[in-house]
Amino acid sequence: MAQSNEVVLDTNFLLVPTQFKIDIVGEIKQLVPGAKFVVLSGSLRELENIKGGKTGMLFVEKNGVDVKESRGHVDDAIVDYARENKAAVATNDVMLIQRLKEIGAPVIRMRKKQTLALEGYIKGGE
Repeated sequence: MAQSNEVVLDTNFLLVPTQFKIDIVGEIKQLVPGAKFVVLSGSLRELENIKGGKTGMLFVEKNGVDVKESRGHVDDAIVDYARENKAAVATNDVMLIQRLKEIGAPVIRMRKKQTLALEGYIKGGE
């Protein structure tokens, strides 16, 4: 089964451009050509309660990130979305990364606080 070019941006990843001055749009597009950025509504709700979250909200708006409705715990929703849509996930959350690896979802994470790296692949269908 083919991998989609969707990349789900976890809450913490929306803060990377401001915190670490990394061009996540440019870097992700190099790692996933034709990348389509997605954020779950749960992540936006989390941003409302985080210091610096407003910059993450502005990032979503400025870059035309597609917002998908989600319910429940954000990490659970991200894992489900990645599995169902064969999407990659951009996150620095170690526990979430482990869960994504268990389902074979590709992960984009920050390396050495200065660049991004893609790990993993989508497992083929039955």
